[in-house]
Amino acid sequence: MGRHSLKYNSDNKFDADLNYGRFHEKKFFETINLPISKVEIKAERDWWDKTGNILVEVERSGKPTGISVTKSKLWVICFTKAKRQYFSIIFKTRDLKKLTQKYKDNFKWCGDGKQTKGVLIPFKAIIHEITKVA
Repeated sequence: MGRHSLKYNSDNKFDADLNYGRFHEKKFFETINLPISKVEIKAERDWWDKTGNILVEVERSGKPTGISVTKSKLWVICFTKAKRQYFSIIFKTRDLKKLTQKYKDNFKWCGDGKQTKGVLIPFKAIIHEITKVA
């Protein structure tokens, strides 16, 4: 299977390319030594470097997913290229939900068959606006 092949499970509770995400989850938890049940981890592929945005999943096939349904307290975005993690940003989930809501009209359809809706949030917004929504 190619590097950019997408996989979904039948209940749509996990994002595309589960193995890729799990690899980066494991690396992250080795670093901070916390149980996975307390944190939602997303591996942001190299598009962040090309676009200057993060993408926060909110919907798939017309149903809420990702940040819309998570029960986590923390949401971590690991900025990656292949198997290397360059940096991560840790959000209180409630704060990222507010920021995602603010940028809800700046979205992209992506993933397998363009069935996943993700909200694009510019890096500047993270740096300058997270304190306004927190």
